[in-house]
Amino acid sequence: MFKWLRDVVSVHVDTDQAKSMPTTSAGNVGRFEDSGLLIDFSATPGVIQRGPCMSGEHTREILHELGYSDEQVDELVAARTVVEMAG
Repeated sequence: MFKWLRDVVSVHVDTDQAKSMPTTSAGNVGRFEDSGLLIDFSATPGVIQRGPCMSGEHTREILHELGYSDEQVDELVAARTVVEMAG
C-alpha cells in the first residue's frame, strides 16, 4: 500500500481497526492491503465485492464511450499508446 494512504487511513480510522488492515486477493495482483470502505453509512452499509481492476481491463470499453471506433482502438493498442488486457 502507498505509505501516504496508510498515513491518511491511520489518522481517520480507529486505532484497533488501523492495526488490523485487512488483506484482499485479486486476480493476477495477488494479496495486498486494503483499507476497505473509508466511510460508514448506517442505513446502507457498504460491501467490497471485488478487487481492483487490472491494468487495461476496461480500455476498449472506455475508449468506445469516448467515441473511438474499434479500428482506432486497435491502432492505439498496436502503437502501445494504450494497454489492453489479453482476453
